[in-house]
Amino acid sequence: MSRLDEAIKKINKKFKCEIIGTREISSFNVKDYIPWPTPALYYLYHGNMPTQTLWEISGEFSSGKSSLCYGIVGNAQKQFKKNWDEEVAKLQAKEKLTNDEKTRLATILDSGPKKCVYLDAEHSSDPVWMKKNGVDVDNIIFIYPQAESAESLLQTTLDLIETCEVGLLVIDSLATMVSSQMYNNNDLEKKSYCGISKPLTEWTAKVLPMLSKCDCTVVC
Repeated sequence: MSRLDEAIKKINKKFKCEIIGTREISSFNVKDYIPWPTPALYYLYHGNMPTQTLWEISGEFSSGKSSLCYGIVGNAQKQFKKNWDEEVAKLQAKEKLTNDEKTRLATILDSGPKKCVYLDAEHSSDPVWMKKNGVDVDNIIFIYPQAESAESLLQTTLDLIETCEVGLLVIDSLATMVSSQMYNNNDLEKKSYCGISKPLTEWTAKVLPMLSKCDCTVVC
């Protein structure tokens, strides 16, 4: 055994799982795609929107950021339903299922297609406009903050993603989220520092590996 093999064996033993090693192509979590709501974005990105990715949409006030998110949500709902129908049909068409396949079929039949979550921190969602942009508003999970801090809301998104039943999560918007430090500051003349930069940095570090593990996409 080479020194490299020995080191790999020792490290994997330390972490009690094989975090180092070669992988079969079939073992990779292959990314799916969500169709862009506009041909221009399809052209700019040379294809549709890759999943399991963290996206950030920025722009001027009233430049159409939320409307773009609505279009993405609407297309994602259709794509998730199509993927679910195809996987269910494929498994049910088999004459004999393995134990893993039986478990998988029972799981997806119970959970249904992947869900879309919309964190409306601005309280500006317009259901009529959402419908016009293709959103099935009866099958979307809304988060309407009342007096929750950015830390609490970001943790909530992690908890939902961790269920592996959320396929798309939209945060609209980061700019309106307030840190716990600011919420607890009753005096406007008293300075608070950093805003949500610290919790956002920690959240990003935690959410990125979860996107691949749970097959989820996040748009901020």
